[in-house]
Amino acid sequence: LRGKFDGVVFNACFGNFFDTDAVTDAAVSCLSPDGAAFITHPLGAPFVAKLHDEDPITVPHLLPTSSEFDDLVRTRTLRPLDFAEEIDLGDEEGEGAPPRPVYYAAAG
Repeated sequence: LRGKFDGVVFNACFGNFFDTDAVTDAAVSCLSPDGAAFITHPLGAPFVAKLHDEDPITVPHLLPTSSEFDDLVRTRTLRPLDFAEEIDLGDEEGEGAPPRPVYYAAAG
């Protein structure tokens, strides 16, 4: 599977891996030269932190901060592409829903 995939997505699961370095290494090894890796969680880093506090055996890790994510990918020959911890769901005038927590980190 080395170099076969254009993308690898960790959605709502990265904090549950016991060895995030090994999982990241395995994912990166599967990427094609122009491939990208994504770590996402629809409820955001604070939600994962709460789960970690409540049950650190099931959720042994937090989601990486922006600088931790940069370090995670740069040591694996990737470059950070994007990072967000909230999303604005309001309309063009800023009306409607307030910003919501989300977690999105991309590297390629």
